[in-house]
Amino acid sequence: MVGSLQNLTSTSILVPSASTLILVFDLWSLDAHTCQHLAAVGGRLARIDPRGEFDDRSTTMSAGHERPAGSACWIDLGTADPAQTSRFYEALFGWNVASADADGYRLASLEDHLVAAFGPAADPGAPYWTVYLHTDDAHATARSIVGAGGTIVTSPARVGDSGVAATAQDPNGATFALWQPTGHHGSWVSKRPGTFAGFELTVDTTIKRFWYAAAGWTFDDSGFINCCGAVVGTWRPSALNGESTFSSPWLISLRAGNVSERMAHAITLGANVIDADRGVLRDPAGAAIRLVA
Repeated sequence: MVGSLQNLTSTSILVPSASTLILVFDLWSLDAHTCQHLAAVGGRLARIDPRGEFDDRSTTMSAGHERPAGSACWIDLGTADPAQTSRFYEALFGWNVASADADGYRLASLEDHLVAAFGPAADPGAPYWTVYLHTDDAHATARSIVGAGGTIVTSPARVGDSGVAATAQDPNGATFALWQPTGHHGSWVSKRPGTFAGFELTVDTTIKRFWYAAAGWTFDDSGFINCCGAVVGTWRPSALNGESTFSSPWLISLRAGNVSERMAHAITLGANVIDADRGVLRDPAGAAIRLVA
């Protein structure tokens, strides 16, 4: 992961338009039993479309909330050469990547909306995109993660006026992060090419139990991750031999418009195809992404 969102300052934030944000209840504060019944209370939930991708055509507005708590809200990528890595995404999606701050963190935007960030890798080994999950209370969520068998790597800490960030690992050691927003609400939610479209999580039985205990997530037989009547992502089973194609079980999706054309362009920029049918490739730095329409 990157040296994290800790370096994001309020002076460098471009806050996304509220009209594109998903608003809903704090799912992290609910137990699993309550989660099963929440969908019938308080109107319809903000949702993610059936492919596990953000759907900005169906949003529920509620004061004080910008996304479903427990859903993915921000992504960043740590590599040995963030400048070189960011140039690939600039060329592929038209992102505008700002100059690095004092810690090497680079914010990427599209049409003046923040979409992602790049920075120096904090972990050894192959790079991977870190997924940040929205929470209304990072400290409470951290306690839930520990109680479910996970580990807090970086304790919740305030990031200027932007929010509170923390880094965690599941029982298998896979890294993810938490984000409690105040000024910065996360990646732009849009159908436009180059925007974040959700995630796919590779799981085994242990991880399914962890996320059920930590966030009330359930994993249905159709490959969807559900919480309180809403689809928050998709999942795939871990390989029987324990080997993985990716450096992280979290696989992010980015909107591509025409997937085949965008993939062909990515190849000319130095990417390698992992699974053409699913639109999965590795960027030149080695991080996996999935292209979706």
